[in-house]
Amino acid sequence: MGAGASTAGPDEKLRADISVKLHAAKRTRRENRGNRVILQETLAAVGPDSSGTVSFKQFKQGAERLAIRVPDKQLKAAFAPFEVLAGAGRLSVGEFVEFVCGSEVPLARGRSSPSSSSTSPAPARSAPAPKGGRPSSSAAPRREIELNDSSEAGVRQAAARIADALFDKEIDLRKAFKQWDKDGSGGLDQKEFGAALESLGFGAAPEAVEAVFKAFDLKGDGRISSWELMRGLNSLQSAAEATADEKDRRDRRGRKLDSALRKQDEALTVVGAGLGGGRLPEAVSWALAKGDVDALRTAVRAAEKAGLSPEDLKDARTKLRDLEEKAAARDELEDSVSSRPWDADRIRAAVTDAEAAGLDEQSLEAAQKALAHEEWREAVRQRLEDAVESRDPSALQEAIADGEGASLPEEELRPARKVLAEEERKARARAALHAAVAAKDPSQLRSALGEGTTAGLSDEELAPGRRLLSELDRVANAEQLLEDSVAARSPQLLRAAIDEGEAVALPQEALQKARNALAKEELKADARKRLQ
Repeated sequence: MGAGASTAGPDEKLRADISVKLHAAKRTRRENRGNRVILQETLAAVGPDSSGTVSFKQFKQGAERLAIRVPDKQLKAAFAPFEVLAGAGRLSVGEFVEFVCGSEVPLARGRSSPSSSSTSPAPARSAPAPKGGRPSSSAAPRREIELNDSSEAGVRQAAARIADALFDKEIDLRKAFKQWDKDGSGGLDQKEFGAALESLGFGAAPEAVEAVFKAFDLKGDGRISSWELMRGLNSLQSAAEATADEKDRRDRRGRKLDSALRKQDEALTVVGAGLGGGRLPEAVSWALAKGDVDALRTAVRAAEKAGLSPEDLKDARTKLRDLEEKAAARDELEDSVSSRPWDADRIRAAVTDAEAAGLDEQSLEAAQKALAHEEWREAVRQRLEDAVESRDPSALQEAIADGEGASLPEEELRPARKVLAEEERKARARAALHAAVAAKDPSQLRSALGEGTTAGLSDEELAPGRRLLSELDRVANAEQLLEDSVAARSPQLLRAAIDEGEAVALPQEALQKARNALAKEELKADARKRLQ
C-alpha cells in the first residue's frame, strides 16, 4: 500500500471521511447493504484491470456513482495513498476497500455499534427521505425543545442544548445577536433573551428563562452582552460536559452526529471536508494560524461532521472560543462607537467586556477615547444640573459655556438658559429696587416693586421697598391732608391733619402753617360764642 495508509492518525481521519461519505450516499439511495459490498460493487463496475487496479478517472466515476460530489483535488488526495507505485496513476481496489471497510468501523467516534444497541439506546434519528427525492428540511415539522429545569444542572444542560442548536442551524452568533437586540442597546434584556430562545426552537417556562438568563448575565446588570453570551455558552457548556454522565455524553454526541448526517443527506457533501486524507487537520491548522474566527468555525464544524473526536479538536475549540469571545467583544466595541449619539453606559460596558475578553490596547483605543469624551459630557451635564438647582448665575454661565464646548444638544442646554434668564431678570429687578429705595421716590419704588414681583423676587427681598413706599405714601397723604384742611379752614380737619403730620414727622414749617390756621379758626369760634 502507498505511504499514506501507514500512519495511524491521518488514516483514521481519512477512513472517517470516506465512511461518512458512504453513509450519507447510502442513506440517500435508501441502501441497506454494508459499506464493503457497496464499495466493491461500485469500483468493480468501473472496470478495474486484471491486477485489480483502477485509474483516477475510473476512481472518479466510482465516486460519482456513489453520489459523492467533491472537487478533484480532494479525490486526488484520497487516491494518492493507494497508488500501486508512487505516481503510477493506478489505485489498488483491494487495498482501498480493505482500508475503508476492514472492520466496518462506526461512522463517528462515540457512536454506539449495532451490537450495543440493547444497552445503549441511540438517539432518535430524523425521518427517512420520501421516495423519489432527497430529504427536505421542510418535510418534518419543527420540534420545540422544552427547557423546564431551573436548577443549576438544568441551566448547564440548557446551555449545552442552546450550543447544539446553534451548531445544528449553523448560526453565526454575532450576527444573530444583532437581530435579537431589538432596541439596539448592545445587550439583551430577559424578554429579548426569551424571544431568542424561541427563535432557536426552544420552549421554556418563565422560571427556566429567568434562571438561564441570570446564568448568562455575568455582570448582573440585567442585560446580556454579545461577549457575555459567548462566554456563558462556552463556560456553561464546558461545565455541562464535565458533570454529565456517560449516557448524557453519548446522547449529545448522537444528536450532533445526527445533525451532521442530516445536513449531508441534503447536500451530499461535508462542508470543507471530503475524501481528503488529512485535509481537515490542515484546514483547522490553517485557520488556527490565521486566527480567522469564521474560517476556524467552518473548519471545526467540518471536522465534527467528519467524525473527529472532541479530544482531537480540543485545542481548536479553545482557540475558537477565545476568538469568538474577542470577536463578539470587538463587534460591540465597534457598534457602541459607531452608534450616534454615543451612549456612555453602552460604551463603558463594551470596554469592560473587551478587557475581559483580552483585547489589546490598540483595539480599545477608539472606544476609550469615545468613553472619555462621553464621560466628560456626562460631567458637563451634571454641572448643568447642579447649576440649575443652585440658580447661581455665575455657575449657570460657566456650565452653559462648558455645554456648548461639549457640543451638547440645545434641548439639554435650554433649561439652564431659561433659569439663567430668570436669575438675570431678578438681578436687574433687585438692582432697580435698591436704587428706588435709596432715592425714596414713590413712583420709582412702585415701578421697581412691580418688576420685582414679576421677576419672582421673594417677599423678603420686596419687604423693605414695600415698607418704604407705605411710609412715603403716608407722608404724602399727610401733606395733602394738611393742605386740604388749611384750605377748608375746618378746626376739626386741621386738628386731624396736624396729628397725622406729627405722626409721620412732617416738616415743622408745614405743621406750623396748619397750627396758625387752627389758632385763627379757634379765635373766631370763641368770638362767635361771646357774641351769642
